[in-house]
Amino acid sequence: MKAFVKVEYSSEGKSPAEIERIFGEAGFKKIAGSPVFEIEVDEENELTEKIERLHQSLKNAGIIYIPSIMRPAEAQHLRSAGYRERMDLWRVLGIDVDELVDLIEYDVEKFRTRAMELLKMEVDRIALEREKELREIRERELIERAKNKIIESTKVEGGQTFQELLKIVGIDEDTLSQMIDELVEKGRIRAEQRGRRVVYIAS
Repeated sequence: MKAFVKVEYSSEGKSPAEIERIFGEAGFKKIAGSPVFEIEVDEENELTEKIERLHQSLKNAGIIYIPSIMRPAEAQHLRSAGYRERMDLWRVLGIDVDELVDLIEYDVEKFRTRAMELLKMEVDRIALEREKELREIRERELIERAKNKIIESTKVEGGQTFQELLKIVGIDEDTLSQMIDELVEKGRIRAEQRGRRVVYIAS
């Protein structure tokens, strides 16, 4: 179960930062935006022991603290706003949060169903984008391997003809022609006319 401790600070007591440190060492966590600390305990006896240890640590701290197993009013609005704040983060993913906010106000089950649908759509969209990226990466790798194979093949004495490269590299004529033109333009290979044949030789 959860237990809460509301703190009333005093200008004559220890600073809020020091009080927060003491609570933290005792296992309590501060609820942001409120003077309330919370802790998770298994049973009431455990809570009593923790409060007793906390009491010893807070002696002469100059504060008033009020333990409770009910969430103090100062933290109630924070709890109700918490899910809205978390849902606002979904906007970054492109999810229609306004629709979900309306649903959760009057029908939690419809909210749950619609939220799962929207999240699945977004997950699918992200997965498709990643699959496209992976395909493009594989295509670039295949292109680079093919270019390297062309360069290595043209290092042999006498070079290679277009038809010979076509058999070696194993790609279609148009793609091979584009790769050869690019490699010639970049100076990686050169074309030489030998009789009726054009041979390609690594530079």
